Amino acid sequence: MRKIAALIIIAVIMLYAVKTNAKSLYSWKPRLTAGGSLSVISPGGDDKDWFETSMGWGFSAHYWLKPHTQIAVHGWYSSVQVREDEYYDNLGITEAFDVWEVEGKVLHGSIELRKLYSASPKNFLYFGVGADIFWFDTIEGRYEIYTEGQPDIGVISDERSPSLTGGMHVAPGMMFLFKSFMGQMFIDVGVRLHYIMDGDTDNPLWVNPHFTTGLRIF
Repeated sequence: MRKIAALIIIAVIMLYAVKTNAKSLYSWKPRLTAGGSLSVISPGGDDKDWFETSMGWGFSAHYWLKPHTQIAVHGWYSSVQVREDEYYDNLGITEAFDVWEVEGKVLHGSIELRKLYSASPKNFLYFGVGADIFWFDTIEGRYEIYTEGQPDIGVISDERSPSLTGGMHVAPGMMFLFKSFMGQMFIDVGVRLHYIMDGDTDNPLWVNPHFTTGLRIF
């Protein structure tokens, strides 16, 4: 009887040890991914009178709080294409230039909370909401006027008002995880719809499709 009781106790201890080991082996832990991104930024509202659709580049980092909850941090920079004809007219320029080139720049940063929906163990659909900040650099129009002597070269500057602004966005998309010779990688494809709150009646909506790829850090 004692032998049977001892065997039962040993069996229970071994079963508990195996179960505990399995839990520790397959338990989920927070993870972090980070990588570079390409973005297309398309202005809306009154900004369409100044800027054109442009390419940008930046970075993204994603931290899994839970298996299906992420915090994502984004940042990008773009040399924004400015509508040369509109910029010329909006400044009220009457003089004719032989060369007229306009350029603007914008920096963007955001933080986003995402809910992930599993399509498979390594493929996810997601929907995110976040807060944004934008900084628009001085818009510069470089001109040249050719004369009989040396050409007259100069720069006319203006700024978007306000140049520093914020807003919020929603972000549907897809994320894929896969293994490579570099380790575990990810691809994040989606679109962020930025609602910039300037305090004006026509708050612009910027559309921002993006493609991000990088590595799992841990």
